[in-house]
Amino acid sequence: MATPPPQPYVIAPPPPVVEAPPAPAPPPKPAIRKGITPIKREELEYPKSAIRLGIDKGRVVARLNIDEKGNVTNVTIVSAEPPRHFDRSVIEGLMQWKFAGDGEKYVGEIEVNFTLK
Repeated sequence: MATPPPQPYVIAPPPPVVEAPPAPAPPPKPAIRKGITPIKREELEYPKSAIRLGIDKGRVVARLNIDEKGNVTNVTIVSAEPPRHFDRSVIEGLMQWKFAGDGEKYVGEIEVNFTLK
């Protein structure tokens, strides 16, 4: 019985390299974070001048610069009703608050409501 002639080796080309598309970038963090919650807070003092003037409630929206450790570094009043009566109390009080630090600085916005008890 005769042996069949040897078959030539066929070298197949390597499969094409397929690169995965790049992962989508995470959504950007908002420029101003709203609804932030402090991890440490002091009660804000109701201004004596507002009591003397018979102002029984107030609302202040403040913008906070928060550092990478969660400390408040600056407070800016965005709006106040009634204007200017609660600003100092809000600024002094919020400078004492602490928020969650996430390793980077950010700007947060918070609403503070006052009601005379």
